[in-house]
Amino acid sequence: MTSNALEKRIKRHVTGRVRDYFVIMNPGIDSGAVAEGEAILTDAERVVPALGGLEFTGKLTDCRRANLFFRTATRVLMRIETFRSERFDRLEKKLFEIPWELYLKPDSPLPEISVTARRSRLYHSDAVADRVRAAIADALPAASGMGKGADQNGEDSELRQRIFVRALEDHFTVSIDSSGEPLYKRGIKVTGGKAPLRETIGAAILRSLGYTGDGPLVDPMCGTGTFSLEGAMIAAHVPAGLYRRFAFERWPAHVPRRWESDRAEAASVIRPQSGLPRIFASDLDGAACNRLQETIAKINLLSDADGHPRWADAIGVGRVDFFDLLPKDLTAEKGTLLLNPPYGLRMGDLKKSRQMYAEIFGRLLSDWKGWQVALIAPDKRLILPDPENGKPLFRERIQSFSHGGLKVFLLTGIVK
Repeated sequence: MTSNALEKRIKRHVTGRVRDYFVIMNPGIDSGAVAEGEAILTDAERVVPALGGLEFTGKLTDCRRANLFFRTATRVLMRIETFRSERFDRLEKKLFEIPWELYLKPDSPLPEISVTARRSRLYHSDAVADRVRAAIADALPAASGMGKGADQNGEDSELRQRIFVRALEDHFTVSIDSSGEPLYKRGIKVTGGKAPLRETIGAAILRSLGYTGDGPLVDPMCGTGTFSLEGAMIAAHVPAGLYRRFAFERWPAHVPRRWESDRAEAASVIRPQSGLPRIFASDLDGAACNRLQETIAKINLLSDADGHPRWADAIGVGRVDFFDLLPKDLTAEKGTLLLNPPYGLRMGDLKKSRQMYAEIFGRLLSDWKGWQVALIAPDKRLILPDPENGKPLFRERIQSFSHGGLKVFLLTGIVK
């Protein structure tokens, strides 16, 4: 097949065609996923909730926008094919019929294959993955490797290709991942810390609070600074994926000049942050504060190099214990307070945790009246009403979500 013929097929079936996409999201926190999707995917034909995320129907431009702008998504998958199969011979036939050359470059390493099967007769995930690799290798003889990517480190890990196969009651869905690295990796943090809060979770919590950046934000147990950084990006209208790369950049359908134009347009709405900081981050761990300051310096260098306005100056960092912190020393306005105390092995048993959370509530009621608060806890009993009088302290809502394989709880409300 000539290169011109292949280009025409790519334009007809991938670039110009309306397709179905699935956006994977962290379950439990954000009930506003569809609202976020509708705000981002203004040209999409359909945006609807789905188990584990949301679905939308649109073009490749919508896929790029989803990766660039979604704050609460983990991955964006393009649906390639759906079919029913109860036997491996039919599975092989369907997989070999997929025009893999439209989605993968001929000289790229074989992609990673992820298979999940529920209530399917073809439940052996490794056997299914082997058939997928065989079909791709047949369509793309120049492809090499065993699906581990060209380079497990550095830039290539961001562009690594992945195929997702889902079998449910013998119905198969084959998708290609457009994101590469999970979308919570924004490409700006210098390094991770102990049990860091994922950026997508931090963004979802801020969204659930209705945070827009108009008021002050205090992050007094900041750790790696997830709340502070996400808050600053929201306040300055910084696209979540502006500083990273995506797997779709290695697709045959990718046109670099169009993507650079998309990124430039997205960056043009960033609002530089001037004057005094509106976001206050602090921690008892001096090393954590230093890492956050290094991240802020890195962001500002990236902003200067790319011609984007400086926005991380909105964050002020200091080494202060939450129990020594008074809001009046930071701002005269009421704002948003975000608390992610240490838990698990770092805090010990439930008795110690009860004592710490009791002290937190005491300080909130004495010093933070009128503030909107989000408080994360590893055990729901730590944020339930006071057992002595049965009255809620300031509870408006308790939600649960998964973080690092653990079920944790989020209390939100306004301190009365």
